[in-house]
Amino acid sequence: MVKKTTMMAPIRLRRNSFPAGVALVALLLGGCAIHREHHEPYPLGCHYFVQDDVARELHLPWGVRLLDQPLEGWPAIQQRSDVRRATTLTGQGEVDHPFGYWLRTAADSLEIGYPGGGGILLELAIHDARFRGTARPVGDALPPPAVIPEPRAYPVEMVWARCPDD
Repeated sequence: MVKKTTMMAPIRLRRNSFPAGVALVALLLGGCAIHREHHEPYPLGCHYFVQDDVARELHLPWGVRLLDQPLEGWPAIQQRSDVRRATTLTGQGEVDHPFGYWLRTAADSLEIGYPGGGGILLELAIHDARFRGTARPVGDALPPPAVIPEPRAYPVEMVWARCPDD
């Protein structure tokens, strides 16, 4: 019996897919996202958006780093219990917008957003080393009512992987 072999086609990235390419390389070089060889306890660490049509439509950044530091200087959001700091992962480094805080809303779910309101609000359920849930544009991220009469929630997925500086 002759065994047939097939060759996989090379991965080709479009010029404007640099963030997706970097995320792919980070996952390949850094190990599988499912492996839990991180220094911080889960869900702390870095979570990267699956780069799909929704991510492109909402202009989502590469991902989010969840930190075990209390959020300070934002009295309105600090009225909720145990609000922690988050940073947004971009090609230019870590920034505080559109994501600057996170908190657990239940044992298996969390919320990630910007402490001043506006931007994108993520409501996510924890599934092993992935987050699945919704992203809703809020505040200044909403298009005028003539364009979209009612804001909608978009499905999003994130994977846990090594942070850029690990």
